[in-house]
Amino acid sequence: MRSTSLEPLVVAALCAALPAFAAAAPPAGEYRVAATVRVHAGGVLDREVREDARAVLAPASAGRVRVKLSARGKTCELSARAGEQGELTFAPGQRCALALDEEDVRGRVEATLGSGTGRAQGDALTLALDWQLVGTVSLRMGGERIEVMGSEIAVPAGWAPEVPVRGTADARAQGRRSGAR
Repeated sequence: MRSTSLEPLVVAALCAALPAFAAAAPPAGEYRVAATVRVHAGGVLDREVREDARAVLAPASAGRVRVKLSARGKTCELSARAGEQGELTFAPGQRCALALDEEDVRGRVEATLGSGTGRAQGDALTLALDWQLVGTVSLRMGGERIEVMGSEIAVPAGWAPEVPVRGTADARAQGRRSGAR
């Protein structure tokens, strides 16, 4: 007498269903993004900067991605949890040290991530990152001509002494995968 077993049917059904249960592949690729960074560090240090930047996403451990952000020769690498719909969640407390050597400001600032979210879906990437800033900077002063009592005087350029910085920065960026239309 021949017995029929349901085992092959159950195994076949499970194998067919596995792709539906498999986690989505984490987002990856290089993205060109336009970023707006608003710095709130008191007085003359408050500024809004628009920057063209690059974001490179690469798979890390299961369900996680490395996000390498680069602009003006500076790089910051973060880790994010990747959701099934391309959502990115950054753990607070990640740090990036930034050496500043710009035309009007120089110094060293450590940025600590307060919160961060994003989405990498299709060829589009969006990021929202909020930072705490601590460090020291020096500002370039002078270098212009001013009029005093009818006479024009050249104010020599120089660097002000370093001052401590404590503040916040919020960065918003969006862009497309390199090579995407």
